[in-house]
Amino acid sequence: MKKTDIKKLLTGSYSIGICAAAIAVVMLINILAAQLPSGIIRPDVTPAKLATVGKDSKNILANVDTDITIYRIYSESYSYATGQGGETQTVPVDENLKNLLSKYKDACKRITLKEIDPVKDPTFLAKYTDNTLNQNSLIVESSKRSICIDSAGMYLYEIVGYSDGTYMSYEDCTMAYQNIYYSYGDSPEVKEYFFAENEITGAIDYVTSDNIPIIYEITGHGEASISTGKFGNLTMKENVELRTHTLASGDKIAVPDDAAAVLIYAPSADITKEELDALITYVDGGGDIIFFSFYEYISPEEMPNLTALTAHMGLEAIPEIICEADGDHYNQYPFYILPDVTGEGITKGLSDSTLFLHISNSHGIKAIEGAENVTAVSLINTTDKGFIFSEESINDPDKAEKAKYSLAYQSTVKDGGTLYWFATPLFIYDTLVNYSNGDMYRELLKATCDKPVSVSIIGKQVVTPMVQLTANRSAVWHVILLGVIPCAFVIPGFVIWYRRRKR
Repeated sequence: MKKTDIKKLLTGSYSIGICAAAIAVVMLINILAAQLPSGIIRPDVTPAKLATVGKDSKNILANVDTDITIYRIYSESYSYATGQGGETQTVPVDENLKNLLSKYKDACKRITLKEIDPVKDPTFLAKYTDNTLNQNSLIVESSKRSICIDSAGMYLYEIVGYSDGTYMSYEDCTMAYQNIYYSYGDSPEVKEYFFAENEITGAIDYVTSDNIPIIYEITGHGEASISTGKFGNLTMKENVELRTHTLASGDKIAVPDDAAAVLIYAPSADITKEELDALITYVDGGGDIIFFSFYEYISPEEMPNLTALTAHMGLEAIPEIICEADGDHYNQYPFYILPDVTGEGITKGLSDSTLFLHISNSHGIKAIEGAENVTAVSLINTTDKGFIFSEESINDPDKAEKAKYSLAYQSTVKDGGTLYWFATPLFIYDTLVNYSNGDMYRELLKATCDKPVSVSIIGKQVVTPMVQLTANRSAVWHVILLGVIPCAFVIPGFVIWYRRRKR
């Protein structure tokens, strides 16, 4: 073999070796990169941080001590009719959800993600639910329990100017939008929100909790129920179970042993003496009572036994509607009060500067002087321009006698439990759930159910507003994009070309 052939062979072998080494390095880099957290590989570049796990969620994940499996339900062979000439369409993969789930896995190593195709495995869903789950729905499971999250609840909608702060499903929003259009001829803006973090974090808290707290709603005295309303839904999203209970059931008159708290919501009739004794025994033994009263049914004459319960806790009612004369502390009418928080009790974690509480048709509450063995603190107050409603005072508030009135109290018996007393059931009216009333209610649940953190998280707006440019700024950007930047590349290129041509 000639030297030249040997030289070519060596050169070729060297080139092949270099290429093989380069390929091996690239493959190694890809393998190592695949092990990096998804936050590095696929950073969340959405303006609203749709694929970012928030602080409250991370607090929940930090306490997870059991393995969790999250199944994402998706089938490429599933399609639905569009209603247009028999055409069908496949539901796309929800990339927002997929990316968010990968961030949950990065934040908690005990989470395993799996994708399930119900078409290929038709018996899988039957193990968890009898209902039909939509594409991109989730099943969250631990060794303790499981829960299903339908994808329909991950995207909610708000009609600007008509349902501000109220989030609806797509179907409910469509119906409400049509009613607005046909009733008023208006086509309002609709905002879409991504509530997946709220759903996933709540599900993780549910499947990992050792016990689910139970609040018993007392019945038998004309009480209303919150279970079917927005605050009942909020209670369940906080993974607190609501059950009804009649104190005088059978031969036993008592609060169930597994009660985290008792809820007495706007009774119109008094409890019996035996029920009073049962509630006093419960609270003295460390139980908590949540009481929402109505001004018409809270006087000692109307409710001698219920007022005896509040007196046992060192509190009594002022059975009159309270109004507010300070124009910055009421909305439209003096009895639609925007109260101040005191920073005491369950309001310690709430900032008065960011709160917008709303309370209407409220009576007053005051502490009984000289009450023993109890510690009572006011939670929310009027200003010192509060006054009692009457035909004369409402027509001329300036002539009414002014004072600061408390509209909610928290009282704890020594070595026992606590009474949380709100002076109107309208404090938890449905339309107020997404405002500061909802925040305070979450603090109430945390206190009575020993929950370290809240798991209800506000949704993130899917589409952020476009950047608005003035005419002058638009002209400047036109010059930069169409003139300056192209010239920055064209001119140096022309100079280099001209110099080379001259050589």
